Order: sequence, then structure tokens, then C-alpha cells
Amino acid sequence: MNVSLPPAEERYIKTKIKKGLFKNPAEVVRKALCLMREQESGRPPSRLMNAVQKGLDDVKAGRVKTYPSVKAFMKKIESDNARKIKSGEPFKYDPDVIGPGDDGPWGGNLS
Repeated sequence: MNVSLPPAEERYIKTKIKKGLFKNPAEVVRKALCLMREQESGRPPSRLMNAVQKGLDDVKAGRVKTYPSVKAFMKKIESDNARKIKSGEPFKYDPDVIGPGDDGPWGGNLS
């Protein structure tokens, strides 16, 4: 099967490949189809369900830390990120939770 795409869509796919998120255009299309199927199924996305399960497993195993408020939690994240940026330490992504270039479960808007 051959598919023709508008130039903007081709650039978008090439950008994803250049960033190393996919190896080739076929992978991008497969991922898009998988996401379409998940959306059409009416069930929560599998990545979301994996993140929820990971959180539940962490709670069960005692791998949790509590914070007095969301503001305190966000401050901790900001200080950790500032430290990593300053030291040059790479950010590590859990592919079951968030992938490189992803806006995360909050859509990139935490305010």
C-alpha cells in the first residue's frame, strides 16, 4: 500500500524520525493506527493504564513519598529538573508513562 501525504504531514513524520522516536515512516503510521484503535475503543489508552498500574504497584511496594501539597510536589520537581540541567544529567523517561517529546498526562499544562 502506498499513501500520499501533504508536505506538512511528511515533514512531521520526518521530524519524529530525526528525533529518534521512530526508525521509519511505517513505524509512525503503525503507532498512529494503534492510537486510533485505542481512541475508538472507548477504553483508556494502554499507556495510561500502564502508568496507573505502575503507580499502584509502587504504592503496594511502599515506593512512595508524600508531599504536603501539590505546590510542594511541583517545587520538588522543578528543583530536581534545575539540578539535572545544571549538572548536564540526562532526563530519563519511563516509556510506560511518558516518552521523549510527550507533554505527559497533563497535556503540558500543570497550572
